[in-house]
Amino acid sequence: MTQEIDALITILQNKNPGQVAERGRAAEALARLGTPALEPLAALLNSEDNAMAGLALAALGRIGIPALPFLLPRLKHADSQVRCHTVDIVAQIRDPQVVTAFTALLADEDSMVRSDVASKLGLFADPRAVEPLLSVLDDQDWEVRFEAAGSLARLADRRSVEGLLAICHDPDADVRWQAVTALGQIGDRRALPVLAELAQTDTGETQQGETVQQAASNAINKISQAH
Repeated sequence: MTQEIDALITILQNKNPGQVAERGRAAEALARLGTPALEPLAALLNSEDNAMAGLALAALGRIGIPALPFLLPRLKHADSQVRCHTVDIVAQIRDPQVVTAFTALLADEDSMVRSDVASKLGLFADPRAVEPLLSVLDDQDWEVRFEAAGSLARLADRRSVEGLLAICHDPDADVRWQAVTALGQIGDRRALPVLAELAQTDTGETQQGETVQQAASNAINKISQAH
């Protein structure tokens, strides 16, 4: 198998523009080989050839849990774009270690990283993510608040209700829309008074042209039907 891995790594290292497809197939083959390919792939992560490093990262992501010792340190890389790319890859691996690492990234200095990881935490159905997501509902960046509310909607944990109610009056209409949608998803009747107010008074529209009023009305109907 060592010879096979070496041959595939050689293809992956070929920078010839005409070998793009071959490099991609080599990366997929290395991912299928699993654990024996971990270290050879990890050795390529710091390459100056961004395409090769990206292919190696994606291959490690497909290997899954055994690759986490090589992937998780990339979440602390000095380059925020690398951190974001790693978040996207690691999010495919459903493991408690990933949730722990992602919650730490909610304090990242780069808002792009914070919003990316906030959007991914809702994919894990892990209740440990609820409190960290609630803690960023007051983030200075609206996209972080928006993505955190969206993940809280997917988690549908009643601990989120008070925090989501607090951002129903957020300055950003997209955030308000996401908050009321999340409250409808959770289905807790404590949200009804605030939702009723917004259904009457909030004329804000999201960037996609959806109204907070309509979202609030939809959330009220959803909660009422559930009780």
